[in-house]
Amino acid sequence: MNAQMNIIKLSKKKKLYMKNRYPTFTCVILFCLAFLDSYGQNTTLPPTLSSINIQEDFPGYLEVGDEGSPKEYTLAISFVRPMSPTGSFVQTTIRCRAVCVFNGSETVISSVATYSSNDFQGAFLDKTLKIQIPASATDSQVFLKWEYYIFENNEYSVGTLSSTFFSTQPSEDPGGPSGPEERTIPKVWEDLAFSILDNLSSTDFFQQTRFWPSNRAPILREGQSYSSRNNQYTFKMQTDGNLVLYRNSDNVALWASTSGGPIVNGTYEFWWEETGEMVIYRVREDGMKVKIWSSSTYVDPNSDMGINAKYGEFLIQNDGNCGMYFRQTPNRAHVLPFRTQTYDGTVSPEFGVLR
Repeated sequence: MNAQMNIIKLSKKKKLYMKNRYPTFTCVILFCLAFLDSYGQNTTLPPTLSSINIQEDFPGYLEVGDEGSPKEYTLAISFVRPMSPTGSFVQTTIRCRAVCVFNGSETVISSVATYSSNDFQGAFLDKTLKIQIPASATDSQVFLKWEYYIFENNEYSVGTLSSTFFSTQPSEDPGGPSGPEERTIPKVWEDLAFSILDNLSSTDFFQQTRFWPSNRAPILREGQSYSSRNNQYTFKMQTDGNLVLYRNSDNVALWASTSGGPIVNGTYEFWWEETGEMVIYRVREDGMKVKIWSSSTYVDPNSDMGINAKYGEFLIQNDGNCGMYFRQTPNRAHVLPFRTQTYDGTVSPEFGVLR
C-alpha cells in the first residue's frame, strides 16, 4: 500500500514538473527565434550593388559641361539586400554618391543619398541619382561610391567603388577623317572591317554595356566583372587569370581568353590600352607586370591613323556577343572584326582569340 502511494506521489510530481517545464521550454524557443531574427537584422549582412546605368543616351563617353554649367545625367542604381536566418529581410541602410576619379583623386558629383529598409520593395531597391559632370572632368571615370551601416558597430562600412564605371569625354578631339572614309580606322584594322553602321541613334547601339581604352587604369581587376544591360551575360576577370564571358542563366562559359593557370603570387588585371591592344597582366608582388594574353589588335600610336585606336569601343551586347567598334562620327560606327563570336548566347567556336 505504501509503495503504491509513493508511486502516485512520484507520478504527481512528474506531472507537476512537466507542467512547469513547458512554459520554460517555450520561452527558450521564442528567445532563440527572437535572437536569430535580431542577429539577422543587426549584424553584418551587407547588401549588394546589382547594377548601375546611365538612363540617357550618350556618345560612347559622358560629355562634360561648360564652365559654370555642368552636364547632367541620371544614374540608375539597384541594390539587393539579403535575408535573415529566420527568412525576413535584414534591416539595411545605404549611403551613396557619384564620384569622378582622375589620377586617383575623387570628386563628388552628386548629392549624398541615404536609403533605409523602408525604401526597399522586398529584396530590391531601385533609385535614380542626378550627377553633374563639370568642364574639368575630361579623361576621368565616373563611379558610384557607397557604404552600408553596420549596426553592431554603430558606424558605416568603408566606402566601396562600383566595379562598373563610365568614362568621360577625352581632352583630345580625334577630329574628322583626314582621307578616305576607310582610313579613319587604324591601318591594322582597315582591311578587315566588317561593315559600317549608320544612324546609330535609331538602333540599340547606345543601349549596350561598353568600355573604352585607357592607359590610366585597368578595365577589370581580378574578381571584377561587367554585365550586359539585360543582365543575361557577364564578362569577368577571374582570380586564375582567365577572362571569361558567362551566360548567366546556366553559368556556361561562352568565351574565354584561356590564360588561366595555377594560382600564383600576385593579381591579374585586364587592360584595353590606347594602342588598341587588349592585354591581361599578372601583377607580381614586386609590382612588375607580366603579359599573359593579348588580343593582337595593336596599332602604332605614332602612325597617321594610330591615334584613333584610343577612341575604340568594346560592347558587351544584349545578344551575348562582345566586340570592338570605332565611331567615325557620333552617329556612325565601323564594325571591327574583333569579337567573341557568341551571337545569341551560343558558345564561341574559337576561345582565346577575337575574330
